Amino acid sequence: MKKQTIASVFFLAAFAAMSASGQIYDYDFISSLPTDIDWDNILWNATETNESRDRYYLNIINSESANVYIRGGESVDLIDGACMYLQNDTRLVIGDANDSQTSSLHFVTDGTKDTFLEITGRSSVVVNKNGVLSIDAHRPIRWWAVSNGLPDDFESFVADGGTVNGNFGIGVNMPNVGQVNVVFRNGATLNRNFEVNPLGMNGAATLVFDNSTYNVYNPENISYNSQGNITNYGWGNHVMNMGADNQDYRQTVTITNGSVLNGAGDVEGGVGGEVMYWDFSGDITSDYNTNQKAADLTLQIGRATSEESCFTFQILNGSKVSAKNIHFGSNDATRGQHAMGAFTFEMRGEEGNIAMLAGSGATNMNLARINDSSWSNNFLLKGYAKYQTAYGFNLGYNENCGGTGNFILSGENNVFQAGGNWNINGGQNAPDSDAAINISTENASNSSISVNGVNVFSGGNSQINVNIAGGTNTFSITNGDFNMYSSRYEGDSSAVFTISIPEFESTKNFRLTNRMSGGQRLVFANGVNAEINSANFTGSNISGGSANSYYVIEGGSTLTVVGDSGYNSQDNVLASGEVGFLIRGEGSSLIHKGQMNIAPGNHGNVGGVYAIRLHGANGVFEAQKNLHMSGLFEGADAMYLLEMLGSGNTANIHTLNLGNNNSTAGAYRVYSKSDSAENKNAIYLTSTEVHLQASVVEGSTARREFIMAGNTILRTSAGGGATIKILEFAGVDYLGGETLFEVRGSGNDALFNGLYLGNGVGTAGTGTFRIAGGGSKIACSYLRVMGGASTSFENPSGGILEYRLDDTGISALQVDGGFNGYLNGLLVVDFTGMQGGYENERFVLMSANANNLEDYISGYWYDFLGESALDNMRIITRGVEDESYSFAVEDSAANAGYKDFVVYYTGSAVIPEPASCAAAAGLIALALAIYKKRRLGRDS
Repeated sequence: MKKQTIASVFFLAAFAAMSASGQIYDYDFISSLPTDIDWDNILWNATETNESRDRYYLNIINSESANVYIRGGESVDLIDGACMYLQNDTRLVIGDANDSQTSSLHFVTDGTKDTFLEITGRSSVVVNKNGVLSIDAHRPIRWWAVSNGLPDDFESFVADGGTVNGNFGIGVNMPNVGQVNVVFRNGATLNRNFEVNPLGMNGAATLVFDNSTYNVYNPENISYNSQGNITNYGWGNHVMNMGADNQDYRQTVTITNGSVLNGAGDVEGGVGGEVMYWDFSGDITSDYNTNQKAADLTLQIGRATSEESCFTFQILNGSKVSAKNIHFGSNDATRGQHAMGAFTFEMRGEEGNIAMLAGSGATNMNLARINDSSWSNNFLLKGYAKYQTAYGFNLGYNENCGGTGNFILSGENNVFQAGGNWNINGGQNAPDSDAAINISTENASNSSISVNGVNVFSGGNSQINVNIAGGTNTFSITNGDFNMYSSRYEGDSSAVFTISIPEFESTKNFRLTNRMSGGQRLVFANGVNAEINSANFTGSNISGGSANSYYVIEGGSTLTVVGDSGYNSQDNVLASGEVGFLIRGEGSSLIHKGQMNIAPGNHGNVGGVYAIRLHGANGVFEAQKNLHMSGLFEGADAMYLLEMLGSGNTANIHTLNLGNNNSTAGAYRVYSKSDSAENKNAIYLTSTEVHLQASVVEGSTARREFIMAGNTILRTSAGGGATIKILEFAGVDYLGGETLFEVRGSGNDALFNGLYLGNGVGTAGTGTFRIAGGGSKIACSYLRVMGGASTSFENPSGGILEYRLDDTGISALQVDGGFNGYLNGLLVVDFTGMQGGYENERFVLMSANANNLEDYISGYWYDFLGESALDNMRIITRGVEDESYSFAVEDSAANAGYKDFVVYYTGSAVIPEPASCAAAAGLIALALAIYKKRRLGRDS
């Protein structure tokens, strides 16, 4: 085969005598018939120009459709610096599909702006199976002024079994002119495409690899540093860029029917040896090793100005792509101002033909850098698709503040694996973020997501919604932790991460971190049986922040926490917002096997709420070890809360620690109320003792509250009575704070082994056991109500027993074992809640298995002979007309052998005039005395 070179004696002489000014060497080949160029006898015509170098143009101009052939074994080397133009209807054909000989066209240039092949009008190129097109140029192929009259399926460039070597560009350089379609099919190959921007796609363009191969590796690119170490193993950056700025685009890259884009592999010997391309048979997240090198793959869109602008990259029907770092959407500031349009990455295979991508580095899926954007970035696995990245997958990696990111699995048998963390970023450092991120597997089946760890960042006004759903899908976290972070800035950001597959198990730690604003939810839904190692919180240390972070268990789901967890910041304070657990729906459960340490360490919280809320029906909360709700509080708005609403909920708590003796403010609260008398809430305690203490800090306003507000059962886990010790620690001088155990409403069933109030030495701080209303059952084996040192209603301290009657009456306190100590604390009987009319109505306040009950009562509370209250008893009346009362100790009609402490009450139903309300001054006086004592403590 004869090798032919386009050159002439005239050209060589002219080149030798070249002056400082340049010359254009121009050859026009005009024909209307299919023909061959006489490549040996081209005569160049020189024209002097003001350019500093010579340039060579080969113009192929056909007035009608015609073919220009390189065939029959021809090997044409264009001279260095030449450019070929195809104009009008020219069709350049390289190779003959029916010929066994190889025909080739080769071009080399070093100029950064030289272009080998420029195509205009309705021209096209065909490289048949025996054709080879070799291009070594920085700007290889461009389409100019493509005709708008071409049909959309017109193929502008076809490699029909042929080979293309070197750089290869696609696109038009004028906006919205024509359709540029490029196809590699029937085993065609594109090799050595190593240019930084080899596939710049402008206007309307498609690139299809159909049963063909694209090899990115180029051994000629191997480079070394001054120490002789390899800096480039032959893999270049690889960018598929959708156009220039401020234009509208519609581009598609399709890799289909078993095609391969080889962008990663092992380099044998380290220097230009054979490349073993990634074979996709293993797990790149575990099998990746340091010998594997790859090219970055950037799939980039320009600055789109139309909602119709789009760039689609597809891997279909058994095709395979390998690369290093992969970027979806723009990865630089100049092309990141996406306002409109969409980028879509799509993988879809079929049974026996899985579409696969392996990235030996990380994946960045970028959104818009401007808020209020309609830009959309879509990641779609549509069945029989496997996506692997050895490092992290970053969605919203470039600190975006607008647009939408969609990560959707649909169809069956998808696999998504990330050897690094799955970072979902709605603009954590963008205070104006309007980004929306949607992740869903609900329309997928038999599909899996496996990642090293998860980090979810919401910012500004971003909205993040993750739904890991589907009855046959799986989700796993292999080595890292799960973290969600609320916004650093004011806004209404929201992040919801829902796991609703049947089974989920992770040995890793989970953490929700509150910052300034927004809401975040980690939701276990739709009956999922989930198990994690720990469930932690880091609260906001920003005063005035409104952020709230919750683990939500709903829809009959069960979350089991194996290890210790809780509020885990030892150096910062919880200043604002809410963190906690929310159990809702029907039959949902939180099973906590480790310690629940709800304490911030040595720094007192100044605000914020840590809550465990059961708000559904028939839910379960189990704390199988200690539930420490005893962090230090220094702010009035700080609170720890265990709240049970709904109906039929059960709390099984091994040991309950409620309150910190050193707190100066804040509230610790247990609250339960069921909506149903037939389906009550229940609190069961394994450790029989519950301590509700006041504060040893003078002037403290800290509060501890245990409130049974209706239809609630309190027992030990063995069915016996709990021991409640209120301000009971021996020898402790309580200096402030309040403690309240209240049974109010109806339908409560409280059983106590011991009910002990006060220790006799506290100089301040009150511990009140209050019964409000009737219809409840309250029983204890032993009762002690001990006042603090020199307690009085003017200076209350220690234990207080309080009855608040209303029109339901009052629930009697039944004492089955007697009195373990004194009843020398304060007693309050309050009639102000009664609205009806009563005529000598009998109410039982206490029923005791003690024949000497009258002696205990008369010792400190009531003089039965004189029918008057003693110093430690206060009676608060309604102030109505003809109101009267009398107290007595009588044999019990309900409990044989018991004595009842009763009150007979008479009062009309007339609402008193405002002036007569002064009769309630006793209650006000008590409250005022407590307030004055707090005030004195603060002022001292």
